[in-house]
Amino acid sequence: MQLKPNSDYELISALLALLHGKTPHPLVEEITGVPISVMEEMLDMMKNCNFGAITVGLGLASSMGKYRNSEIAMNLVKELKQLCQVHFWSSSRPL
Repeated sequence: MQLKPNSDYELISALLALLHGKTPHPLVEEITGVPISVMEEMLDMMKNCNFGAITVGLGLASSMGKYRNSEIAMNLVKELKQLCQVHFWSSSRPL
């Protein structure tokens, strides 16, 4: 999924909202460049997988949110693990 620069935090926040059964603010589509329907599909894939992986590159760490981007991404992983029994592996290096 391709999103607009510096919108990592907003995308992950929207995914967390969807995970908790809430609808993200419609402006999130304009900010991220990703339709909410695509976010819903992505979250559905994440919820229904047995194992997941998150690879973090320089983009996440060097965009406007910096450490908050990584923090909210780990919160998403924690919530998915608790709600869906998904096992995640995270790495700072590409697979």
